[in-house]
Amino acid sequence: MIKYDKVTTKVYKISFSKVFIVFNNKYYESNLLLANVKILPSFTVLFTFMAGLLSVMNDSIHLKTFCAYERRRRMRSDTQIVIVGPYPPPIGGNSIHVQRLAKHCLSKGLKCQVVDPYVSVSGKEPSWLIRFFGNQFTRFICMLGWLVLNPYQILHVHVSAMDKFLIVGWFIYFSTMKARMRVITIHSGSFVQKTSKRWPLAKWVSATLLKKFDHIITVNEEQKNFLEIFFKISPKKIHVIPAFIYPSIGKVELPESIKKLRECSSLIVGSGYATSLYAHEVLLDAVSRLQDEGLNIGVVVAVYSKYEEPYFSKLKERIQFMSKVLLVQDMESEMFNRLLELADVYVRTARRDGDSVAVREALFHGCQVVASNCIPRPMGCEIFVTDNVESLYLTLKRILKERAGRNVLIDNSGKDYAEDILSIYGL
Repeated sequence: MIKYDKVTTKVYKISFSKVFIVFNNKYYESNLLLANVKILPSFTVLFTFMAGLLSVMNDSIHLKTFCAYERRRRMRSDTQIVIVGPYPPPIGGNSIHVQRLAKHCLSKGLKCQVVDPYVSVSGKEPSWLIRFFGNQFTRFICMLGWLVLNPYQILHVHVSAMDKFLIVGWFIYFSTMKARMRVITIHSGSFVQKTSKRWPLAKWVSATLLKKFDHIITVNEEQKNFLEIFFKISPKKIHVIPAFIYPSIGKVELPESIKKLRECSSLIVGSGYATSLYAHEVLLDAVSRLQDEGLNIGVVVAVYSKYEEPYFSKLKERIQFMSKVLLVQDMESEMFNRLLELADVYVRTARRDGDSVAVREALFHGCQVVASNCIPRPMGCEIFVTDNVESLYLTLKRILKERAGRNVLIDNSGKDYAEDILSIYGL
């Protein structure tokens, strides 16, 4: 008997093929089809227990609703790759990378599916994108069920700083024992900083979990060195692969407000989450000084996905009182890339960073990039001292002076790293 929030769910009968549950005096039958899956008996019991909790968590999404997803398991038995991670929307460096990686695999004729437990199903997903109904807990249970019930060869998990993944990762590991290869990519620039501050037990759990994967992809050398030195992970397992994959270029019409800013002598673009980590105020301070000196500068600050209060409110309030500065929210990837094509300078003011897809996108479009020195930056970037307004001001002043009166084309399109990932897959 399981009790939760004064609601009782009785597991009436359990077998390896069916679960019968009485919930609020209603009778439900579920074909879990666990008999066809080679898993540990202990995990079967755990999975059944969590399925019972699923019924309790939400009356409108009971076990029968979950089992309706068995129709999604009818994918082709020759599926090669399953990618677990965020998929747009919302827009972010991780989700854009997952989207482009999946599309690259599909364009190569590979059988690939993306499982996104972060966003509820909208009904507009392509057939290869798997999402689930319900709250976060419900979607997590559904994802585990999907991973258990469906066939695939390679599992590729994408995480940020491994906060919740310390727990979630173990369930994913035991749910994917049948995979021929398991790969994990760590994206967040704050991974090293956050992990260093954790309790020794949490560090041990992180290291043990990561060692269970066949390959670990980091987006910069700092992460790689940390895993080798402090987690004692074999260098043969770790691959440094930046997250940049070539964007698809389409004809997108920009809003009139942005077109008007393009009439300025110089157009500067900044982007990132609306959080203090991205230090947008450093860009605004530097631009304010340049405008006070008479430079005709237009600025677009593109924020997305995460909005930290009161930081975001203060950012909006400040921009309202600045001239020729525009704040845009949740801009689509295609439109953002179109904006970079028109911009003169892209500024990355982040206090911590992973690899930054936006920096490489700007270089790809021939845009001059000015970035903080919180991590090593790609070739072609101008560097300023992190969190230092004076350093950014002097760097921008020099660059804009050099660009004045002449068209400057920066040829730093860089490398498409999708093929490096496929080489790890062995495909």
